[in-house]
Amino acid sequence: MAEHTALGEKLARLREPTHGYVTPADGCASYRSLYERLAHLEADTRIHGHLENNVLFPAALVEAVRDGNEGVLVGVGASPCLEHGGAAARSQPSEQRQSRLT
Repeated sequence: MAEHTALGEKLARLREPTHGYVTPADGCASYRSLYERLAHLEADTRIHGHLENNVLFPAALVEAVRDGNEGVLVGVGASPCLEHGGAAARSQPSEQRQSRLT
């Protein structure tokens, strides 16, 4: 997840001198193509980070807990532990969470 943040910051630094990837009026086709590709790269990178951080990783946490493999999640950065309110805890109905806590 940290790599997504670092890459996003690097892409933002590219956006500044390009004025948001706006091709100058006298820019040639190669110039336009470069800026379009940079804008596309930034958009794809943001989508990739969002999908990993907010869809894939939480789903993997839920599956690991469901399958009893939460030991493989050590160091992942999110608590799959039901007692600590991790992603797996939030994915279950409250009565299931409560029964596991007691």
